[in-house]
Amino acid sequence: MVLLYLQVLWTLAPVVVVLESTGGFNSLIRSARPVKGAGTIAVSLMLVFGCLSGVLRVCSWVLEMGINEATRWKNWGLAVLLGVTTVFLMLLILHNAATNTALYLHCKAAHGEEFADSCDHFPLLVDDGNC
Repeated sequence: MVLLYLQVLWTLAPVVVVLESTGGFNSLIRSARPVKGAGTIAVSLMLVFGCLSGVLRVCSWVLEMGINEATRWKNWGLAVLLGVTTVFLMLLILHNAATNTALYLHCKAAHGEEFADSCDHFPLLVDDGNC
């Protein structure tokens, strides 16, 4: 439970490192503040992306186990399976990064902070006509 709590608090740390140019423990502290009000959203996102990633990996593993052991690495089907799995996992990770960035902006707005030049960096996320 402690590790899950820390993971929720620090879920925005990679976004803070990139957008605020902060590193080390400072980024972990800066990540924990905005998540305080949106913990359920962070847990939901972690569960959704974790479950999707797990299902994709288990399906890939089950399909791989169905291939004969002796000819496994000579099989084109396995190469295609690994390629497709890799592409879908990459897309899932990319979507998770974009979702965490949107969560970061949501948390900053909920706490009354505004990200500097948000109109220039994220024009699709700002829809209030101020840009």
